[in-house]
Amino acid sequence: ECTFLSRCPVIVRACSGAPLKQLPNGSEIKVGSERYMCSELLFNPSRIGKEDDGLHELLINSLQSCDMDLRPTLLQNIICAGGTTKTTGFGVRLLAELKAGLPQKAPIKLTTPPERQYTAWIGGSVLASLSSFSDMWVSKEQFAEDPNCLFKKSL
Repeated sequence: ECTFLSRCPVIVRACSGAPLKQLPNGSEIKVGSERYMCSELLFNPSRIGKEDDGLHELLINSLQSCDMDLRPTLLQNIICAGGTTKTTGFGVRLLAELKAGLPQKAPIKLTTPPERQYTAWIGGSVLASLSSFSDMWVSKEQFAEDPNCLFKKSL
């Protein structure tokens, strides 16, 4: 059983047979539920004794701390970013957890762009290319002279 996909029984059945994965040296290993355990910790940190909220709970808490008029718009604009979100079934699991945890039955739109492992870099590239951002840059020379200059500049 794939613990990470515990709310998605169709996908759980599909991945219950542990596939063989080829390593760079040519050897093969069998990967079972371990494949999903790291991602499961994002939703259920208590599995390793942490008392922290899961990712879906953090998202729900953030939404609930926003103005009520903004919540429907925010729920319609959730974008998964980062390589961890490329784990098989991540979007399905996050959506299921959000639907289970939100008091209202508001429509949720979760976007999982195919290039999401690069989203932070793409955003940084766009920001760095803006002429209005150039006065916030820190040059290599400035950093070499004073590494704390990063904390002195603010957006």
